Amino acid sequence: ARAHVSRLWLLVLELLVILAISVYLIGLTFGYSPANLLAWLIGVALALLMNDFAIRSPRGVFFVHAKKRFIFPGSWIPLLTILALVVLYYGVRLSQSWQLSWLDWPYAKSLICLLYGVLGGMFLALFMVVLRSQKERSIGTNSVNQVMWTVAKHH
Repeated sequence: ARAHVSRLWLLVLELLVILAISVYLIGLTFGYSPANLLAWLIGVALALLMNDFAIRSPRGVFFVHAKKRFIFPGSWIPLLTILALVVLYYGVRLSQSWQLSWLDWPYAKSLICLLYGVLGGMFLALFMVVLRSQKERSIGTNSVNQVMWTVAKHH
């Protein structure tokens, strides 16, 4: 994965789309019940905690104040997260169509909604790290080439 340069509005759009998809998949899979949505919210909170204390991604994010752009290292996490959402959805739908017994377990729906929340919440966690860099790692335009080289070299 290579270094990327992006604007804030594109990152916000990406975040909103992924969160909306993860909530939409709950509706397609089980319907919108308070228990399902609560499990999703707990999953989002869990993703935020996991990223803050264990994963700590993305590392090496910089904000170019003059150009209002973020520079961050490439990562496989977004691609793998989207892939996991798709695989989880199709796996559950296939299990539903085959009427597999594991879906009758007492907390199966809640666990799946929690996983949708964790996967969607990973994008929120990544976004929060990028936003923090706006205050903590702001650089001038004359440092951009050095930062791009450093980010690309170490990640």
